[in-house]
Amino acid sequence: MKSAYRRWLLGQVDEEVNSGCGRLSAIPGTLFIHFCDTIRGWPKEKVACLMRSRIKRLPWPGLEPLELTPDEREVADSFVWPVLKVATPGKAQPLISERELGVAELQMRVIRKEFKVKRPELKRKVLAALRPVLGNPFNLNGEQLFWSPVSGLTVETDVDLAMASSLMGPLQYWHTVYWGNVDQSNRGHVEHLPRMSISDLVGAGAGITTWNCLTDPDVDSAVGLLVQLVTNFLQAMPGIVEAARIAAPEARSASRNS
Repeated sequence: MKSAYRRWLLGQVDEEVNSGCGRLSAIPGTLFIHFCDTIRGWPKEKVACLMRSRIKRLPWPGLEPLELTPDEREVADSFVWPVLKVATPGKAQPLISERELGVAELQMRVIRKEFKVKRPELKRKVLAALRPVLGNPFNLNGEQLFWSPVSGLTVETDVDLAMASSLMGPLQYWHTVYWGNVDQSNRGHVEHLPRMSISDLVGAGAGITTWNCLTDPDVDSAVGLLVQLVTNFLQAMPGIVEAARIAAPEARSASRNS
C-alpha cells in the first residue's frame, strides 16, 4: 500500500507543476511558503524533478527509496530544508545563514502570533464545509475525526482546530489509513499506515499539512482548499488500494523467483 500511495503521489506531480503549484502556493504555512519561495522562477521540469526526488525519498518505515534520475539527483542535492538552531543558555548564539534568514523571520512572526484568526468562526466554516463530504465528526479533545470506509479499509481524516502552539497554527489536517473497520472504539488498536496529506508532495511535514500563517481574510480559501484536498484523496483511494492489490501477488512472485 505504501508503494501504491507513492506511485499515486508521483502521478500528481505534473498536474501540480502545470498548475503553477496552485494548491501548494495557496497554503499559508511556513513549509509551503519556503518551498514556493525557493522554486520561484524555476522551469517546470526542474520543479517536477525536485518534487519527484522528495517523493522517492519519503522517510516511511519499510519503504525503500527509489533510485533518482541524474536530473532529480542534481536538483535534490542543491535543495536543503533550512533547520533553524535554538540558542542554549550560556552558549554562543548560532549564526543564521543568508539562506535561512527569510525562514527565520517568518518563524519569528509565527512565534509572536502575528497571524491571527477567529477560531470559532474558522471551526464553524470548516465543519460546515466538510459535513457534505465526510459527515459528522467525533470530537477528540478538539481534533475532529471523520471515518470513511473505502475498499475494505477505513480512511480517518483528522482536522485539528485546537492546537495551542502558535508554531502549529489554527488548522491542520492529515489522513490515516487503517486496515478494516475503525471508529472511536478501536482506532488505537488497529494497524495503520503513516499520516498522509498534500505535504507529502514536497516530502516534508511528516504527513501533516499546517496553516500556521493563516489570517481571517484567507479563511474561506483555506476551507475551500481543505475540502478539495480531502475529496481528491478519498476519490483516489479506491485506485490506490486496487493498485496495491495488483502489485502484491507480483511482488510475492518476484520474491519466490529471486
